Amino acid sequence: MQRYYLGTSLLVAALVHEPGTTAASGFLKQVEPNLWQISPWVETELASAFAMQCRRGVITPTERDLAWSRYGAMRNQRLQMVRVEAVDFAVAARFCLSDPPPLRAGDALHLALCLRQNSCLASFDRALCQAASQHRVAVHQLLVNG
Repeated sequence: MQRYYLGTSLLVAALVHEPGTTAASGFLKQVEPNLWQISPWVETELASAFAMQCRRGVITPTERDLAWSRYGAMRNQRLQMVRVEAVDFAVAARFCLSDPPPLRAGDALHLALCLRQNSCLASFDRALCQAASQHRVAVHQLLVNG
Protein backbone atom coordinates (compact mmCIF):
# COMPACT_ATOMS: atom_id res chain seq x y z
CA MET A 1 0.00 0.00 0.00
CA GLN A 2 1.19 3.49 -0.87
CA ARG A 3 2.08 5.77 2.05
CA TYR A 4 1.42 9.48 1.60
CA TYR A 5 3.59 12.24 3.02
CA LEU A 6 1.12 15.07 3.57
CA GLY A 7 2.47 18.41 2.46
CA THR A 8 1.83 21.53 4.49
CA SER A 9 -0.45 23.01 1.83
CA LEU A 10 -2.69 19.95 2.05
CA LEU A 11 -2.93 20.13 5.83
CA VAL A 12 -3.64 23.87 5.82
CA ALA A 13 -6.49 23.35 3.36
CA ALA A 14 -7.83 20.45 5.42
CA LEU A 15 -7.81 22.41 8.68
CA VAL A 16 -8.73 25.98 7.64
CA HIS A 17 -11.54 26.82 5.25
CA GLU A 18 -9.98 27.99 1.98
CA PRO A 19 -10.38 27.29 -1.77
CA GLY A 20 -8.60 23.89 -1.56
CA THR A 21 -10.57 22.57 1.41
CA THR A 22 -12.96 20.44 -0.63
CA ALA A 23 -10.13 18.80 -2.59
CA ALA A 24 -8.05 18.24 0.56
CA SER A 25 -10.95 16.67 2.45
CA GLY A 26 -11.84 14.48 -0.52
CA PHE A 27 -8.28 13.23 -0.84
CA LEU A 28 -8.02 12.41 2.87
CA LYS A 29 -11.30 10.51 2.74
CA GLN A 30 -9.93 8.34 -0.10
CA VAL A 31 -6.65 7.40 1.60
CA GLU A 32 -6.41 5.11 4.62
CA PRO A 33 -5.48 7.23 7.67
CA ASN A 34 -2.79 4.75 8.74
CA LEU A 35 -0.92 5.65 5.53
CA TRP A 36 -0.58 9.37 6.34
CA GLN A 37 2.90 10.63 7.18
CA ILE A 38 4.33 13.98 8.22
CA SER A 39 7.60 15.19 9.68
CA PRO A 40 8.43 17.63 12.45
CA TRP A 41 9.23 20.11 9.68
CA VAL A 42 5.64 19.89 8.39
CA GLU A 43 4.46 20.69 11.91
CA THR A 44 6.72 23.75 12.04
CA GLU A 45 5.54 24.97 8.63
CA LEU A 46 1.91 24.39 9.61
CA ALA A 47 2.27 26.51 12.75
CA SER A 48 3.93 29.22 10.65
CA ALA A 49 1.15 29.10 8.04
CA PHE A 50 -1.56 29.45 10.68
CA ALA A 51 0.32 32.33 12.33
CA MET A 52 0.80 34.14 9.01
CA GLN A 53 -2.88 33.72 8.10
CA CYS A 54 -3.81 35.16 11.47
CA ARG A 55 -1.43 38.13 11.13
CA ARG A 56 -2.82 38.86 7.66
CA GLY A 57 -6.40 38.76 8.96
CA VAL A 58 -7.35 35.72 6.85
CA ILE A 59 -8.32 33.84 10.01
CA THR A 60 -9.01 35.02 13.54
CA PRO A 61 -6.91 34.02 16.55
CA THR A 62 -9.78 31.76 17.61
CA GLU A 63 -9.81 30.06 14.18
CA ARG A 64 -6.01 29.67 14.34
CA ASP A 65 -6.21 28.04 17.76
CA LEU A 66 -9.08 25.77 16.68
CA ALA A 67 -7.17 24.68 13.55
CA TRP A 68 -4.07 23.95 15.65
CA SER A 69 -6.18 21.94 18.08
CA ARG A 70 -7.73 19.93 15.21
CA TYR A 71 -4.25 19.31 13.88
CA GLY A 72 -3.12 18.03 17.29
CA ALA A 73 -6.01 15.56 17.38
CA MET A 74 -5.25 14.45 13.81
CA ARG A 75 -1.56 14.02 14.65
CA ASN A 76 -2.29 11.95 17.73
CA GLN A 77 -4.92 9.75 16.08
CA ARG A 78 -3.90 9.36 12.45
CA LEU A 79 -0.49 10.70 11.51
CA GLN A 80 2.77 8.81 11.49
CA MET A 81 5.63 11.16 12.40
CA VAL A 82 8.67 10.46 10.20
CA ARG A 83 11.94 11.02 12.02
CA VAL A 84 14.36 13.39 10.31
CA GLU A 85 17.84 11.87 10.06
CA ALA A 86 21.24 13.30 9.16
CA VAL A 87 21.14 11.59 5.78
CA ASP A 88 17.95 13.52 4.95
CA PHE A 89 19.81 16.83 5.31
CA ALA A 90 22.59 15.56 3.04
CA VAL A 91 20.09 14.49 0.37
CA ALA A 92 18.19 17.79 0.74
CA ALA A 93 21.45 19.70 0.24
CA ARG A 94 22.14 17.69 -2.92
CA PHE A 95 18.62 18.49 -4.17
CA CYS A 96 19.16 22.20 -3.50
CA LEU A 97 22.39 22.17 -5.51
CA SER A 98 20.90 20.31 -8.47
CA ASP A 99 19.68 21.84 -11.69
CA PRO A 100 16.23 23.38 -11.92
CA PRO A 101 13.64 23.42 -10.69
CA PRO A 102 15.05 25.44 -7.79
CA LEU A 103 14.17 24.25 -4.29
CA ARG A 104 14.00 25.97 -0.94
CA ALA A 105 15.76 24.10 1.86
CA GLY A 106 12.55 23.09 3.62
CA ASP A 107 10.99 21.74 0.44
CA ALA A 108 14.15 19.80 -0.35
CA LEU A 109 13.95 18.26 3.11
CA HIS A 110 10.36 17.14 2.46
CA LEU A 111 11.48 15.46 -0.76
CA ALA A 112 14.44 13.77 0.93
CA LEU A 113 12.10 12.32 3.55
CA CYS A 114 9.69 11.09 0.90
CA LEU A 115 12.52 9.46 -1.00
CA ARG A 116 13.90 7.66 2.06
CA GLN A 117 10.44 6.52 3.18
CA ASN A 118 9.35 5.59 -0.35
CA SER A 119 6.30 7.78 0.23
CA CYS A 120 4.20 9.70 -2.23
CA LEU A 121 4.13 13.45 -1.67
CA ALA A 122 0.56 14.78 -1.54
CA SER A 123 0.48 18.55 -2.00
CA PHE A 124 -1.16 21.50 -3.72
CA ASP A 125 2.25 23.13 -4.22
CA ARG A 126 2.84 22.97 -7.97
CA ALA A 127 6.54 23.86 -7.83
CA LEU A 128 7.19 21.31 -5.09
CA CYS A 129 5.35 18.61 -7.05
CA GLN A 130 7.38 19.44 -10.16
CA ALA A 131 10.61 19.18 -8.17
CA ALA A 132 9.43 15.90 -6.65
CA SER A 133 9.04 14.40 -10.10
CA GLN A 134 12.49 15.68 -11.06
CA HIS A 135 14.01 13.88 -8.06
CA ARG A 136 12.21 10.57 -8.54
CA VAL A 137 9.76 11.15 -5.71
CA ALA A 138 6.22 9.89 -6.31
CA VAL A 139 3.74 12.73 -6.26
CA HIS A 140 0.00 13.26 -6.01
CA GLN A 141 -0.68 16.88 -6.88
CA LEU A 142 -4.02 18.18 -5.69
CA LEU A 143 -5.84 20.88 -7.57
CA VAL A 144 -7.90 23.60 -5.92
CA ASN A 145 -10.79 23.02 -8.32
CA GLY A 146 -10.86 19.27 -7.97
